[in-house]
Amino acid sequence: MRNHLMTMTLAGLVGLAATPAMAQNGAAPSRVEVAANITAFSDYSFHFGPEVAFNFAPRHAVMATADIGTDHYEHSSSTQVFYTVQYRYSLPLNSTKTRVFLTAGLLGTLEWYQSAAYTYTSMAYTYTINGQKFDVPATTYNIPAYSGSSAEPPIYPTGGIAVQYRLGKRIAVQAGVSLTVSADDELYVLGRASTGIVIALGRVK
Repeated sequence: MRNHLMTMTLAGLVGLAATPAMAQNGAAPSRVEVAANITAFSDYSFHFGPEVAFNFAPRHAVMATADIGTDHYEHSSSTQVFYTVQYRYSLPLNSTKTRVFLTAGLLGTLEWYQSAAYTYTSMAYTYTINGQKFDVPATTYNIPAYSGSSAEPPIYPTGGIAVQYRLGKRIAVQAGVSLTVSADDELYVLGRASTGIVIALGRVK
C-alpha cells in the first residue's frame, strides 16, 4: 500500500479519539466508551471508523481505532483499514459538559484488493519513419482476475486535538483535527478532520 495512504489514516485516526461522557463535578468518566466517526482528509478522501477507549484514570485513556475506506474503479476495488493504538490526555477544564483532549499514537494499515477478469483492446494506428509507413493493428489483451492483501504494523506517528460536548448522561458529540508525518520515501504531512458520536458504557455518575 502506498505510504501516503498509511500516513493519511494515521493522521486521520488520531483525531478519531473518542471523547467520553464526563461525570459531574470532575468525577472519573465511564471506564469504557465506543464511538463512530466520519473523517475527511486533506487529500479529499472520506472514511468512517469505530473506536474503543479505555479510561484507566480520570484524565488518561488508551484507545484502539479503525478507519475504513473503499475505492472503486472500472474493473477493480479495494478496502483499506487504518488502525491505531493511542494515548489520550484530558486537559483540565472547569466544565461538566466540554472536554478537550490531546492525542498521540501510532498507525498501521490493512488492505484487501481485487480485480475482475476483463479484456482490453488497443487502438490500431499508423506511424511513419523516413517516409515509410507502418501499420500497427489493434491488439486484444485478456487480463485475468486477481486479488490480494497487504498489512503493516503500527509504525507511523500521529498527534492531534479533539473536543467533546456532552449531550446527555451517556451521549456526546466530538470533533477532532490531527497531523501525521511520514518519512519513508520523502517527508509527507497529511491533515485530518473528523466528527462523530460517543457512547459511554457501564456506570456513569
